[in-house]
Amino acid sequence: MNKNNSLAIGKYLISPLTREHGDGRFGSAISIRNGSHDRVMRFVPLFDDAITATQYAVEQGLQWVSARHANPSAAHA
Repeated sequence: MNKNNSLAIGKYLISPLTREHGDGRFGSAISIRNGSHDRVMRFVPLFDDAITATQYAVEQGLQWVSARHANPSAAHA
């Protein structure tokens, strides 16, 4: 997987990841780090280019972080 630009959002570091598949399409994942904890989520959709795959991963990561800020008790979920 190729690690793209990381974003610092509050106490989280969000790092989108992309990987080219054999058919030329791209998969995406996101690493969300909080201190020594690192959560990696891989996504099912495939994309025609790495830029779109990266954008999708970032959007999903931002939604995850936003949900944790809206409901702090879910931070350990």
